Amino acid sequence: MEHRCAARKPVEIDVVVSCPRMGLVRGRAVNVGLGGMFIETDCVVMPMHAPVTVAFQPCPDENLVCMQAAGMVVH
Repeated sequence: MEHRCAARKPVEIDVVVSCPRMGLVRGRAVNVGLGGMFIETDCVVMPMHAPVTVAFQPCPDENLVCMQAAGMVVH
């Protein structure tokens, strides 16, 4: 059973996660919502409660500035 505070929408966005303990990790955001996002990575386990910055391009087909979001690993 889910215990989310907000609904998540499915997405497919390539991201780069910056973690002070792990460095840079490439991944793919598969859903996002007001309270967070789920990112799939290849065989990388991020440490719980680690602060992270997620960089992504919301519209990869357009030449937009890359966006960033600060967060924390919770699962």
